Amino acid sequence: MIAKFKVECGINTVSKMTNMFKDIETGKNTQTEFIKYCNGSNMINGVEFSTELLTNGQWPLEDSVACKIPEELHYC
Repeated sequence: MIAKFKVECGINTVSKMTNMFKDIETGKNTQTEFIKYCNGSNMINGVEFSTELLTNGQWPLEDSVACKIPEELHYC
């Protein structure tokens, strides 16, 4: 199936997709480890914390938006 996908979409697209799936799995593992580190919770000072990992250049991007972190989240 992957071989057919490479022919239809190209090896670069398939490679990016493979890396995207790896990012998803790594993100899940990282979140699980973080929850273990925080004694079974993803809360920091009453704020629910979660992340997603993205490999630069693998995910389709829209125009980037400036991220201004609220004061309550600086500790996180």
